[in-house]
Amino acid sequence: MHPQIKQEQEAKAYETDILTITHYTVKVDDIPRDCFDRHEMKNFFKRFGTVVDVAIAYNDGDRVLAYKARGRIRKEMVAAKQGKRLYQLEKLVKRLTAIDAEIAEIERTLHKESVCAFVTFELAQDKAACVRAYPTGFWNRLFMPKDLRYRGTIKLRVTDAPEPSNILFTNLRYTASERRWRRLFTSLVVLIILSISIAAVYVAQYYQSRVPLNETCPSSVTLAEAQQDPTLLDCYCDLLGSDVLSGSNKDLCSDWISRYALSKALTFVCGLTIFVVNFVMQRVRPHALTLLEHEAVTVIFCFEFYNASSDSISFGNAGGNSPGQV
Repeated sequence: MHPQIKQEQEAKAYETDILTITHYTVKVDDIPRDCFDRHEMKNFFKRFGTVVDVAIAYNDGDRVLAYKARGRIRKEMVAAKQGKRLYQLEKLVKRLTAIDAEIAEIERTLHKESVCAFVTFELAQDKAACVRAYPTGFWNRLFMPKDLRYRGTIKLRVTDAPEPSNILFTNLRYTASERRWRRLFTSLVVLIILSISIAAVYVAQYYQSRVPLNETCPSSVTLAEAQQDPTLLDCYCDLLGSDVLSGSNKDLCSDWISRYALSKALTFVCGLTIFVVNFVMQRVRPHALTLLEHEAVTVIFCFEFYNASSDSISFGNAGGNSPGQV
């Protein structure tokens, strides 16, 4: 076989192996809420090439989740029947009745709206031409040609489609504009939370610096020595352990106790950051797993920030004793 022919065959085989459905599909955002006709959208995009399929996503994420839960229950029921676990089967029947009622309520109240669409072309170059035709910048979208506007007025946002396994179908009910507002809001909240945490770290470090480390204190300090030398008072209170909260020690060491409690409270605030940020980031509702992972990176950053700040303001790290230690 001629080397050039063999090379071309190998190149085609390699291309076939690496091509997936995403090389032929675009994701279309900002579509009309009443866009239910697949043929209408197919006819609109055929200017770029042959369109083989159009899939429209709707705002029925709750219904999808409910049906997934129903499927899990049915699977458990089959296993319970096979194992003759009658008591478990009765509980599963009740759960199935409840989920059926929930589905019926969702179906009754659901106001069906289109959220986005996936358009698949016959050729990868047609898909690439479609993506290139639609501008992404603000000014380009502002002056988008009329022939690219859906129904003559609607400015679509066309991007490369993610892998089907990467799509979070239950989050497709949120439009691109809704997700942008959610991301803006959550970013602002995270910025405020981190600012508060950073301030808490600096304040805690300030109060920590006013409490002597164990290595700077004598191995033992008597009450008389602490009363004679005010610089030894914090050492005396630190060495008391849990006894610092009893009797006259509580009044004598009230300033040390206040500083210690405030430092621990600020440490707790820093620790609370990770949970708050994680909760806030879940409100973004990304459409794809990769975007969800991107949001998770922010949470990991906050977690690492908390670890670093906790190490820097921890009394135990400095060798000091807490009131609960002896």
